[in-house]
Amino acid sequence: MKVKKILVEVDGSTTSLARLESGINLGKSLGASISALCVVPFYLPTMAMGTMHGGWYVGEQVIEERRREALTAAKEVRGACERLAKNFGTELSWLQYEGDIVTSTCQEARYHDILLVGKPDTVNEPQLRTRDINGILLSSGMPVLVVPGSIPLLDKPIKNILLAWDGSKEALQALRGAMPFLEGADSVMVVTAYKHEERRQTIEDELEKIVAYLVVHGVKASGHALEKGNFSTGDLLINYANQSETDLIVMGAYGHSRLTEIVLGGATLDMLHNATLPILFAH
Repeated sequence: MKVKKILVEVDGSTTSLARLESGINLGKSLGASISALCVVPFYLPTMAMGTMHGGWYVGEQVIEERRREALTAAKEVRGACERLAKNFGTELSWLQYEGDIVTSTCQEARYHDILLVGKPDTVNEPQLRTRDINGILLSSGMPVLVVPGSIPLLDKPIKNILLAWDGSKEALQALRGAMPFLEGADSVMVVTAYKHEERRQTIEDELEKIVAYLVVHGVKASGHALEKGNFSTGDLLINYANQSETDLIVMGAYGHSRLTEIVLGGATLDMLHNATLPILFAH
């Protein structure tokens, strides 16, 4: 399936416009339309709360004041985004919701082919962003492109791609979601990490199968089995990507159960926080 509709999550962070510009760059290269999504959340400060009859409450006046502030900020974000799109000669669709970021983003993402979000360290409240991205990656059911930094990216063709592969359904979802990029790349390095030498032959056999599958689909793929040594999987992939002039990392978003919620696994979090390249995740 071709990428024809791109959704970019925007907010009041200093990197929001760079993320939108990255989306515009990607849209131009793929011939896709761009939508900007701004979700107005309500994070009420502790000082706004008091006690009544032994319980907690928040005054209606405080709630309305916070809402007005948030809507004013969203209006400013919209103006900046529309000016940026106009400078690039791009038509921009503006989407705005009030409420929970994860729920609103996942609902709107269903009507697009790919979603661009910022890394936790590129927004105003990184802890909240990590929580939100956790929900988006594990609940959206679609490819999510995490874009780092304050410098616009994707202004050049994506030529070299690192595809992290372990044979899981998450890795398969990521592969299929990234197929429009894989088919157009000059080089796709399918990378699998192994811990013990006795696993190497099995790993190489599995790599041979997935590389053959990609080649049938016209992808210029090659397999690479990497011994982990003392590296974590995340650090190993990041180092290999940096050494290989990679333009894009593709990998599954892995989660595990923690009491009543599903949270991102260690390798996914490592990549999310430490990678300096765009990462296309899928779960």
